[in-house]
Amino acid sequence: MKGIAEEIFIRAAGIVAEMIEQIVKEEPTPIPQKGKPTVFKRRKPGQSDIQTSVTTIDELFDHIRMLDAEEYPLAYLDIGGFRYEFSRPALRTGHIQADVKIIHKAADRKK
Repeated sequence: MKGIAEEIFIRAAGIVAEMIEQIVKEEPTPIPQKGKPTVFKRRKPGQSDIQTSVTTIDELFDHIRMLDAEEYPLAYLDIGGFRYEFSRPALRTGHIQADVKIIHKAADRKK
């Protein structure tokens, strides 16, 4: 799917609403799931650290865009006493353009 996580969630919400309407109208017979279910654990903030997970520009773009949604810890880099948080990425030819919020980590701990 294309877009940042928030855009994907919005598109998915429309599809889910249509599915709910269809289920209510048609009352389909449930079919048991086959195979072993896959369970995903909630992301931990440390998994958003860019330095531990990406090696290509496409992977970096996907890492930033898939964390750019409410309730998700933004993709970040910790360098020195600062944290750089990235949002609103756009993949361009040969580079990524994104917003960055820079937080002084010592000031953040005082809050």
